Amino acid sequence: MAFFKKNQAETEDKNKTPEKKKSVAREWFDSILFAVIAASLIRWLLFEPFQIPTSSMENSLLVGDFLFVSKIHYGARSTKTPLQIPLTHQTIWGTDSAKSYLDWIQLPQFRLPGFSDIERDDVIVFNYPAEEQHPSDLRTNYIKRCVAIAGDEIEIKDRAIYINGNAVDFPQQSQHKYLVIASQLLQKDTFYELGIPIDNQTGAVQPTPYNYDKYNDLRGSMNALLENSSSTFKGAEKYKGQDVYPYIMDLSQEEVESLKKYPKLFLDMIVSIDAQDNLFPLNRNYLNWDISKTGATASDFDWKLDNFGTLKVPNEGWKMPVNPQNLALYGKYIKDYEGNDNVEINDGKLILDGNEISEYVFKQNYYFMMGDNRHSSADSRFWGFVPEDHIVGKATMVFMSIDPDFNKGGTFSRMRWDRAFTIIE
Repeated sequence: MAFFKKNQAETEDKNKTPEKKKSVAREWFDSILFAVIAASLIRWLLFEPFQIPTSSMENSLLVGDFLFVSKIHYGARSTKTPLQIPLTHQTIWGTDSAKSYLDWIQLPQFRLPGFSDIERDDVIVFNYPAEEQHPSDLRTNYIKRCVAIAGDEIEIKDRAIYINGNAVDFPQQSQHKYLVIASQLLQKDTFYELGIPIDNQTGAVQPTPYNYDKYNDLRGSMNALLENSSSTFKGAEKYKGQDVYPYIMDLSQEEVESLKKYPKLFLDMIVSIDAQDNLFPLNRNYLNWDISKTGATASDFDWKLDNFGTLKVPNEGWKMPVNPQNLALYGKYIKDYEGNDNVEINDGKLILDGNEISEYVFKQNYYFMMGDNRHSSADSRFWGFVPEDHIVGKATMVFMSIDPDFNKGGTFSRMRWDRAFTIIE
């Protein structure tokens, strides 16, 4: 009997089709497919790398910083645009304009549970709301600090920020625009030689609004600078006609104190009270929005960069009274970000689905974002609120930093080692 079973087993083994070994190409394909799926899931559910492209968050975050953006803090968003090449954003790698997605299908979006709410002072990556040529989940990623959360009232008075009537502290490394009066021409390496901790040294000395080269002698421009600049430098008039070198620079308070250690070189640092106007809700360069049909006028919003508001940040469930001023401020969001299909605003009236209403109830939360480089940041003061469904995640850690302006040596010498694996605050 045992002999019979043995022969039967041998016969079955011979009849089995031997497994075909995968080709090298198939093994590579399977490995790449697994890597793409794994990376896509990590990028969607857990965290995503991000690079700082501009100086709007200096000195808290610097150009050349690479950081992790957490998706688990606020909860990951579901995909709205499913027809997209994996691991791309807007365009195909190596191209400037070839779209990496098709917007034929737009899915309803929801957010998975997170372990924290959005809080004031969080540094947040979000999709830029005003970029309406792309689906909302594929708009350009911006990074700013959340200054006011849904339901807050924000006001800026002479640079100071007030939330719900209470003054709030500036971030430690936040910057403002200064008119720096120097006794001599500043060269590119001046700050390195003096050991002054300005991280973006070669970019710190900004050109004036009158197209002067960064390091040219600006003595002849002082009168024009003071008369035509959108910034107000109180006390700078005394330097008119003097043999000095004026520079417009973005500085933190720590950097100002460092410059004061060299009084023979840096004669004065005069902070700006920026008078730039044409801000939200009037700035049509950023917003596809015209307040003329709301019944409000530009004089209702005579706001400046350093004197702005008071402005309420919409929250889910807020019952907004319909009036010309509120329509000017919030009508854009009711039309384009609340999921309403049939909205008409005309002569100070809000018509929803054919019915005039006197009160509108908001369907989602919004947030007011600002860059830490307060005078060199295009933020909510220009283009308004960030809807909650545009929030990508919380910036948590700088894992690498490369100084793009340091040109002495190779990549290794350009590394900012002191910034690697630092927690973002």
